[in-house]
Amino acid sequence: MANNKKYNKTTTKVEPVDTVIADTVEETKTEIIEADKEDKKTPSPKKEIKEDAKSSGNLREGVVYNCMKLNVRKGPSKDTAVLHTIASGSKVFVKETGDAEWFKIPGQGYVMKKFISLK
Repeated sequence: MANNKKYNKTTTKVEPVDTVIADTVEETKTEIIEADKEDKKTPSPKKEIKEDAKSSGNLREGVVYNCMKLNVRKGPSKDTAVLHTIASGSKVFVKETGDAEWFKIPGQGYVMKKFISLK
């Protein structure tokens, strides 16, 4: 049968393993709870995007289609950096840019028109 005791190297005090595990679990729970509280303080990016979209005016609702993930770019060009991607089937609010190939998603970046089906 295994010895259920852990020896602390700095002292000769012996602590039961169950106590050490319980302390670690409690510390982890506390860290998770604190992280969750911080997450709740941070506004949801989706909420910010919707509010930005509403305030931008002249927006049209669309759906990402004909691709698995749509690149959202920093500027209206394939040569600009990809900021993030949007999954196929996602709803988006887009604004005309005057460019024949690109829509602007306010607060996010630019997407190619050919992958947006407007409603």
